[in-house]
Amino acid sequence: MAKRFSPSVNIVRDATHELSYLPTPNAKAVFGQLVNNYLSGTHCFNIVGAYGTGKSAFLWAFEQTLMNKKTYFQSEVGFKNVAAFKFEHYVGQYASLKETLAQRFMPDGNAEANSKAVINALDKEYHNLAAKQTALVLVIDEFGKFLEYAANENPDEELYFIQELAEYINDSSKEILLLTTVHQDFSNYGFALSRTQQQEWAKVKGRLKELPFNEPVEQLLYLAAQQLATSQESKADLSLNQQLFEAISAAKAFPLHDYFTPEVQRDVWPLDILSAAVMVLALQRYGQNERSLFSFLRSDDYLGLQDHPADGTYYGVSSVYDYLLYHYYSLLSSRHNPHAAHWASIKETLDLLEAGFHEKAGLDAARKLVKTIGLLSLFAPAGAELDSDFLTTYARLSLSIPNAEPILTVLTRRKLIRFVDYKKSYVLFAGTDLDIELAIDEAGSLVEQVTDVATRLSTFFSFPYVAAKRISFEVGTPRIFKIVMTEHPLLEQPQGEIDGYVNLIFSDTLTNKKLQELVGNRQDAILYGIYHRSGEIKKLIREIDKVQKVLELNINDRVASRELRGILEHQKGLLNHYVLDSLYQPDGHITWFFNGDVDTRFQGRRGFNRCLSDIAATVYPDTPRYLSELVNRTKLSTPILTARKSFIRALYDNWQEHDLLFPATNYPPEKTIYLSLLKATEMHQIVNGEYTLTPPANASFARLWDECEVFLQQSQEGKLPISDLMQILLSKPFKLKQGFVDFWVPVFLFIKRHDFALYGEQGRYIPELNASVVDLFTKSPSQYYVKAFALVREKLALFNDYRELLQLGPADRTSNSAFIESIKPFLTFYKKLPAYTRNTQKLSPEAKRLREAISKSKDPEAAFFETFPSALRFHVPELQQDAALRERYIRTLQSTIEQLRNAYSSLLQRLETFIAHNVAGTAPEFELYQRAMRERFQRLAPYQLSEEQKSFQDRLMSKLDDREAWLNSIANSLLGKSLQNFEDKDELVFQHHFQKHVAELDNLSELSSMVIDADKEEVFRLGISTFGDKEQARIIRRPKQLSVKDAELEADIRKLLGDDKQRSLIVLARLLKEQLENGE
Repeated sequence: MAKRFSPSVNIVRDATHELSYLPTPNAKAVFGQLVNNYLSGTHCFNIVGAYGTGKSAFLWAFEQTLMNKKTYFQSEVGFKNVAAFKFEHYVGQYASLKETLAQRFMPDGNAEANSKAVINALDKEYHNLAAKQTALVLVIDEFGKFLEYAANENPDEELYFIQELAEYINDSSKEILLLTTVHQDFSNYGFALSRTQQQEWAKVKGRLKELPFNEPVEQLLYLAAQQLATSQESKADLSLNQQLFEAISAAKAFPLHDYFTPEVQRDVWPLDILSAAVMVLALQRYGQNERSLFSFLRSDDYLGLQDHPADGTYYGVSSVYDYLLYHYYSLLSSRHNPHAAHWASIKETLDLLEAGFHEKAGLDAARKLVKTIGLLSLFAPAGAELDSDFLTTYARLSLSIPNAEPILTVLTRRKLIRFVDYKKSYVLFAGTDLDIELAIDEAGSLVEQVTDVATRLSTFFSFPYVAAKRISFEVGTPRIFKIVMTEHPLLEQPQGEIDGYVNLIFSDTLTNKKLQELVGNRQDAILYGIYHRSGEIKKLIREIDKVQKVLELNINDRVASRELRGILEHQKGLLNHYVLDSLYQPDGHITWFFNGDVDTRFQGRRGFNRCLSDIAATVYPDTPRYLSELVNRTKLSTPILTARKSFIRALYDNWQEHDLLFPATNYPPEKTIYLSLLKATEMHQIVNGEYTLTPPANASFARLWDECEVFLQQSQEGKLPISDLMQILLSKPFKLKQGFVDFWVPVFLFIKRHDFALYGEQGRYIPELNASVVDLFTKSPSQYYVKAFALVREKLALFNDYRELLQLGPADRTSNSAFIESIKPFLTFYKKLPAYTRNTQKLSPEAKRLREAISKSKDPEAAFFETFPSALRFHVPELQQDAALRERYIRTLQSTIEQLRNAYSSLLQRLETFIAHNVAGTAPEFELYQRAMRERFQRLAPYQLSEEQKSFQDRLMSKLDDREAWLNSIANSLLGKSLQNFEDKDELVFQHHFQKHVAELDNLSELSSMVIDADKEEVFRLGISTFGDKEQARIIRRPKQLSVKDAELEADIRKLLGDDKQRSLIVLARLLKEQLENGE
C-alpha cells in the first residue's frame, strides 16, 4: 500500500495531523533565536526563506513543541509565566489582514471595523487568555499574500494596521507572539510604492524581527540520512560500503563540505554518499530544497527510491540522472537553465551509444557510465580525479558493472569520452577528428619563445591598488601601493597618488645578491619580490600560446574548440596559482626584499598588508598624524575645494577671533577642518588674553613645521618658488597628499607672513598675502616665490637709518610689514612726481639713477640694501661696517631726493626767467611780467586776430593769479600739453613759440594804431630779415579799387614763377627786400 505523503505542509489543514518532521540544526538555531528574542522583549518575528525550505513544517513543529504534544526543540529557558498556549493559524491569501483578523476577533465578525476596534478586540481576547496564564500565538504562514494585497489595494490603511498590530504585540509585558513567514525580503513586496510609502514600508519592516531560514545544502544531506536511516528495511553491505567510501575519498569526488563520514554513507542507503550528495545539490539547484528532497524520499515517484528494486543494489549516480531528467525535464532543457548545454551533451552522447554496443548489457553499462561521468562533471568539485581507477571501482560497487575498463576503452576510442590529463578525469566528448595533444605539441613550431615574462603576465593579470590599512589608520594619510611586474628591478620613486610599489620581478638571471647591489640602501617604499618559478611560468605561458594557436586554427571545430577552451581555463588557473597564490604565502617561491634586506617575511594577505604598512612607516616617518578623509586626498572634491577657500578667507580675515567666527551650532566642512588642523594642534590659541597663531603643539607636526622653517631660511640666499616647498612635502620623508599640502602651505605662510617677501609672476612684488593670492599660487605654485629676510645686525642698523630719514620709529627686526611700511613713502613720493620729473634728463647722474631705482623697485629689501646704495655709488658691505659712511649716504640720499622733488619747480623758474628777461623786460616776478604782457596787448581787438592768435592773447590777458596755472594755460595754448607732461625738448619749443606769437601780436598792435577803412583798402605789414642786416619793414596800404589791375599783374607773375614753390619764395623775397630798401 502506498504511503501517505504531501509535498507541502498547511498549518491549518495539518494542525491536528501527525507529520514526520526532522529538525535540522538550522531549524533548532531559529527556534533558539525566537525564544531568546521573545524573552528580551521582541514578540514579532518574520521568518524569511526560499520556497521549499521547510518554513511551514517548522511552524507546525514549533506548535507541537509549545503545546507539549511532541518535543522537536529544546530550550533551557523556555517561556516564563506561561502555563499554556493558544495558537491562531492563518494561511496567507490576497486579502486584507485587518479584515481577516476582524472576522475572527470582532464580536459580530464585522470585517468593516477600523484598526483601533480590531486591536481592542484582540486585546480583549488576550486578557481573557492571560487570566488563564495562556499565551496567545498568532501564526501567519505565506504572509507575503497579505503584503501583496496591502501594497496593491490600500497601502496606507493596511500598513498602518500592520504597524499598530506589531506595536501592540511588541509590548514586553504581554504574553503574546506574532510569527509570520515570507519567501522574499519584506521590502520587495512594496517595490512599486511611492518613495514616501516605501519609507513607511521600511518602518513597518523594522517592527518585525527577521529570522533567516535557508537550509545549507549539507543539511539536506543530513535530512536525507536521518530520514533514510529510519525508513529503510534493508541494510547496505558494510564491506561494500567501506570500499565505496574509500574510493570516493581517494578520488576527492565528494562535492559538499560536511557530513562525508562512513556513518552518513551507511545511513543514506540505498543511495551511496556520492549519489546522495549529487541529488541534494541538484534538488537545491533545480527543485525546491526540502520539499523536493522529501518528495523524492517519501513519495512513490516514478524512478524514485520507492521504485528502486530492493535487491541490495545501490541507487547510484546514474539513477539520480534518470530521476532528475524525468521529473525536471522541462527546466533542464529550458534556456533558463545555465547548464542546459551540459545536459544536452549528456543526452547527445547517450544517443550515440547504440552503434558501438551490440549486447544490451554492454549498452546498459555504457549508459550508466556516461550518465555518471556527465553528472559528476557538473557536480563534482574542481579537484576531483575521475580516472579509470575510480570509475571502474564505482561502477563495480554502485552501478553493478563488474568490469568497466573495456567499456571506458570503447567509449574513448569512439570519442564519446576522453581523459583530460590536466584534470586527471574522464569527461564527455562529442567527438572530433583533431588529435588535440598532438596538435598542441606541433603548435610549438608556430609560436615564439617567451622572453619577457613580466610583459606577458601583464596581459593575464590586472592588479588592483593595495591600501596599507594599518598605517593609513594610524596617521590618516592613505598609503597606496601599486603592484608592478618587471623583468628588472624598479628603481623609480613613487609619485603622486602612488606611495609605494610592490615590484614582482620575473628573471632567470637576477640573483638575490645582484638585487641587493642594485637596490642598495635606497630607502624607497618598494617591496621587491623575485619569483623563483619564472622558468615554470615561462613554460606555462608558452603552453597557453600553443593552445591558443591550435584554437585559432580550429575555430570552426565546435567540439575541439570547447575542449581547447577548457584546457586554456585550466592553464590560466594554474598560472593564477603560480603568480597570485604565491604572492601571500611563505612557500619559498618568492624571495622578498626591502631596503636591501633579504627574507622579508609575512603570512597571508593580512601579513602582506601589515608589511606594506611597516614599509610606509619606515620610509615616511615624518608624516604628521592628521585624521581627515576630507583633506588627505591627492585631488580634493569640489565641495572641499570650496570649503578650502572659505577656510583660508576665514583664517586670513578673522585670525584674532574665537573659532575664526565660524557659527557655534553649525559644522560646515571648513569649520571641521579648522577644528582638526588649527585648534586641535593648538596652532590657533589664546596667548596673553588674545587669539594668535603659533607653531603646532602636536608633536607629530614638529618635523613638518621644522622643514618648512628650513625652507624659509634657505630662501634668505635668494628667491625660492613655493612649488619647491610643496615638492618637499610631497616627497619622503613626508609624502603628504596634495590636498593636505594645499591647506598646510597657505596656513604656514600666513603664520610666517612677516618673515619673508612674496613675489608673483615675472618677479612682481606682492605686498600683502591674502586669500586671492592663495588661490593664484595654489594653482601655479612655480610662478610664485618667497624670500626670507636675513637677520643681520648691521643690516638692521642701516634699515633703521632709513626709517629715521622717513621719521619712522626704529625696528627691532627686519620684517615684511616693516619693509612695506618703510618702502611705501618712497613709492608714494615717486607716484606723485610729475611726468616731467620722471622723464627729464636735466638732473644729476645720481638723481637719475635713484629715480630709476625707485621706479623699478619690486623688492623692498633689495631696494634698501642693493639698488638705492648702488644708485648713489655706495657699497652695502662698507655701509654696514662704517657708521660715518652710512650718515654720509643718508645725507646724499636726502639731497638727491630733494633734487627730484625740485625738478619741476626748476622748469617753472626757467620759463619764468625767459619770459621776464627775454620778452617782458621786467624782473622775474609773476605780477610784473604778467602786468607788462597784459598792458602790451590790451588794445588788440579779438576780431582782428586769427583763432590761434586769439587763444594765445586770451592766455596772456588771463587774470589768473597763480604763476603755475598761468604758465600752464600758455603751455596748453602753444604746445597742447601741460607743463607737468613736458619733455626736455618742449622747453625750447615753448620759448620759440612764445616769442613768435608775441612778435605777431606786436605787429598787429602797430597796425591797430592806424585809421583804416577795411572796406576800401587792403593793409599789409611786411618785414624781411637777413643775417647782418637790420629788419626792413613797411606798412603798405592800397585802395581796393585798384585790385582789378593788380590782379592782371599778379596773374602774369604767377605764370612766370611756375610750379617750383621754393624758387618762387626766394625770388619774391629778394624782390620785396629790394623794394623795401629802395623805399619804393
